[in-house]
Amino acid sequence: MVVRLVRSKKAWSIVFTIFLIALLGSILNPSDISSALYQVGILGISKIFLLVGVTQALRALRFWELLSIKTKTSYLPIFKITCVYQFLNHVLPVRSGELSLPILLKRYSSYPYISSVASLLLTRIHDALALGTIVASGVGFAVINGRIASDWLNLLILVLLAI
Repeated sequence: MVVRLVRSKKAWSIVFTIFLIALLGSILNPSDISSALYQVGILGISKIFLLVGVTQALRALRFWELLSIKTKTSYLPIFKITCVYQFLNHVLPVRSGELSLPILLKRYSSYPYISSVASLLLTRIHDALALGTIVASGVGFAVINGRIASDWLNLLILVLLAI
């Protein structure tokens, strides 16, 4: 019975969760948490959960579209993989959670490891292009509205080219 309990993944996840809650409880003051929750309110908390859920669903949809080229995996396993991947990406240091996506895809969807690494790189390239487009649009609107002088824009372009 004891050996079975030690080998159980659920038991270890429960122990780890209790450890994390105890660690956070020792660092944070419970009255600070309750006052912050009171200030945000139930409506604010529900909006935050809704936005996080929609974001996760859209992120899973993006991965599902990208991965559907090679395999016919349904949406639900990709959604679960994406949620675990995002959690690990936020929790593990130095964004080492990025490495969890290929491992999770290989384990739970039989997606080839090399293809999953390539998909991850392609996703990050798409992210960089989207972010660059947003920044370029914002700088363009700021220049048009006269909020950024062209000298600052030239300096910004030089710095970006130097990087």
